[in-house]
Amino acid sequence: MHKLDSYSAVALLVLCFAGLATAQTAELRPRFPNLTLNTIDGREWSLSNNKGSIVVLNFWATWCQPCRTEMPMLIKIADKFEKRGLQVVGVAVDEGGPELIKKFVAEYKIDYPILIPPEDSPWSRAEKMPTTLLIDSDGRLAGKYFGAVPEKVLREDIEKLIREKPEKGTEDAPPSQEK
Repeated sequence: MHKLDSYSAVALLVLCFAGLATAQTAELRPRFPNLTLNTIDGREWSLSNNKGSIVVLNFWATWCQPCRTEMPMLIKIADKFEKRGLQVVGVAVDEGGPELIKKFVAEYKIDYPILIPPEDSPWSRAEKMPTTLLIDSDGRLAGKYFGAVPEKVLREDIEKLIREKPEKGTEDAPPSQEK
């Protein structure tokens, strides 16, 4: 199952694959369209159900050597930052079918969700492989990386988003009156 209206499809193409600079401040970041796809296990995964989490959305394929190179790093990032509100999600844009993808997931011991877009979906294509998108806790595009992202860069960008993320229970708290 995939859900994507025409506005979201156009927004995806503009946000992800155009040469736009990513805004540095949260207020100026573009809203990322909702993404709803099935996981490799057939369960539905939706970006809107993960609001409040920082999401690393990694588009990859089994035949892509840079994807294979960065996969252990993404697994490490997922493990390290999970308790701090990060969700790593892979989007397999492979034409080899679910069995090939399942074999790859088992071989690399990937323990985060892997989404499988239908062939006719705009989510099934990426201009450059891998493509990684960093989405802040408000569902806004905070970063995009074409090719294998260096671990140090991704960690620093995630840490920045974690620091700006409001703590639970403080979203509606009045500002402090420190003097």
